[in-house]
Amino acid sequence: VAALLNTKIRGTSFYRTIYFLPSVTMSAAVAMVWKWIYNEQYGLLNAALKALGFAPHGWITDPKTALFMIMIVGIWGTVGYNMIILLAGMQGISRSYYEAASVDGASGIHQFFKITIPMLSPTIFSS
Repeated sequence: VAALLNTKIRGTSFYRTIYFLPSVTMSAAVAMVWKWIYNEQYGLLNAALKALGFAPHGWITDPKTALFMIMIVGIWGTVGYNMIILLAGMQGISRSYYEAASVDGASGIHQFFKITIPMLSPTIFSS
């Protein structure tokens, strides 16, 4: 996520805010929002399903989907903090490394694995 938000895309500030929001929001407020999204009777997710012509689903009460839905909340709640730390590390990497790699013919994937990851290793291991 940090690598994607380090590029020049439209709405970068909005996406950074959405991912970092759970890190600065109280856990109780986040839990209430997700409870409202997953609610079987009047939840946002089931309202979208109804609009598409599908039957509502008990996202948290169904054993087949409950663990997955709780994992989504947990991942969403922690990805923002790590994204900010890694994004700060990525912005500290000099552009001259990438420019030299481009001149040598390295693709974006090669630059990521040969420049970004090694230069971020202190940040990755300290966070």
